[in-house]
Amino acid sequence: MILKNKKSSMHISIVLFVIFTLVLAMTSIVAFNIKKNTVDSKINSGVEIQKVYSRAEIVEFYLREVSSKADSAESFRATFDKLKNSDGNYIMPEFLEIEKMIDSKHIVVEDKHLKIALDVNVSVSSDLYRENYLYQFRYEGILS
Repeated sequence: MILKNKKSSMHISIVLFVIFTLVLAMTSIVAFNIKKNTVDSKINSGVEIQKVYSRAEIVEFYLREVSSKADSAESFRATFDKLKNSDGNYIMPEFLEIEKMIDSKHIVVEDKHLKIALDVNVSVSSDLYRENYLYQFRYEGILS
């Protein structure tokens, strides 16, 4: 007894193969489009990152200048307050957070050594992005 293949069973498998191929292709296209939209919103240009680092270097410069002239928390605060413009606001908004940390906990004088440790948060933002850079400023100097 020899069994013969029916042509109708062959047609069903081809139809199923074509349908599954189309479903797989459509699913892949939709998935790639969804991923593309989320990735586009997360990629930042190196220019924006460089803006954050440049701003952090400016903050670091001013903090080093103030620290080199200070011999206590009070003198640090007095020198730091000179960084305000004529409106009474600091020249950089990051200085508002730093001002809150000027105390004996963050500025320590021991045996003619001045030690300063501050947490600095620098941020740059626009409508499309927001970059934050958090680092610890440390300064140690010998008082005369």
